[in-house]
Amino acid sequence: MRVALVVSILLLLCRIGLCAESQPPTPSSLKSGAQQVKDREHPKNATNELKQAPTAQRVVPIPSTNPESQIPMQNKNDKSPSEWWLIGLTAVLALATYRLVVQTRRLVTETAIASKRQAAETQDALNISRQAADAAQKSSEVAEKALTLLERPYVFVFGVRQFHLNPDNLELSVDYEVANFGKTPAIIERAHIVIENIESNLNAPLEVERRHSLVIAPILGAGEIRKNLAEDAPTNMLKYTTINSGFIPDLHHGDNVFFRALIYYRGSFTKGHVSSFCWRYNTHTAHFEPYGHDDYNYTN
Repeated sequence: MRVALVVSILLLLCRIGLCAESQPPTPSSLKSGAQQVKDREHPKNATNELKQAPTAQRVVPIPSTNPESQIPMQNKNDKSPSEWWLIGLTAVLALATYRLVVQTRRLVTETAIASKRQAAETQDALNISRQAADAAQKSSEVAEKALTLLERPYVFVFGVRQFHLNPDNLELSVDYEVANFGKTPAIIERAHIVIENIESNLNAPLEVERRHSLVIAPILGAGEIRKNLAEDAPTNMLKYTTINSGFIPDLHHGDNVFFRALIYYRGSFTKGHVSSFCWRYNTHTAHFEPYGHDDYNYTN
C-alpha cells in the first residue's frame, strides 16, 4: 500500500511537469518579431533608414527571415522549471525504487528463512508422528500377541510313570494322560506317540501313522483331561521280567528306552501349534524321567 501510494504521487507530479513544459510561446512576442523583420524588408522603410543614417558607413547584418531565429537562445546549462521538476521527480522515483528493491530482497530473505524453519518443524512433526505410529503398531502387536498367548490352547502330556503288561497282547505298555490347559478348545490334527529304543528315531515320523484316539475325537475342550490312555511297545522290541512291583524291561548295560509324544493341533483362531514331550526309562528306579530338555520338550 505504501509503495503504491508513492508511485501514484510520482506519476501525478510527472504529468503536471510535462503540461507546464508543453505550453507554446505567446502570439504577441512572435508577432512583434515578425513585424520587425517585415518592416526591414520593405523598400521605403529601408530608404528612410539610409537617409537618417550618418555618413559613416556601417555594416548592417542581414536579418534572418526565420522567425524562430529571432527568439533568444537559452544557455545550455540553464534549466527550465519543468526540467527541474522532472529531475526531482526522477530522483524521488529512483529513491522509492531503491527502497522497494531493498524491502523486496529483505522480504525474500525472511521468506526463505521462514520456509526453512517451517520445513524443519514439519520434518520434526513427521518424525514424531512416525514414532507415535510405530509405537502404536508395536503396542497393537504386543496386545495381539498377549491375547494370542493368553487365549490360545495349550496341550500337555503327563502321567508317564512305569511299564505295565497289556493283558490283550502281553506286550509292555505305558499309561499317560493328555490335557488342554489353555482358555480355548484345542483341535487335534495329528498325534505321534511312540516307545523307541533308538534316540535318533525320536524325531522321525512313523512310516505309517495310525489314527490315534486323540485324532478320532479331536476336540479337546479348555481344561479337559483325557485319562487312561496307553501306548504299547512295538512287538518283540522289549523283553521283560517280573518283579514284586510289576513288569520291567530286560535291558542290558547301555540300552535305553524312550517315550516320546508329539501332538499337532490348532485353536479357535490360531493354528500351527505343536506340543512335544520326552521321557527316558531309568533302570535303577524302574520309572520314566523327563529327558532332552528344550530339544524334546516344548510347546509352541
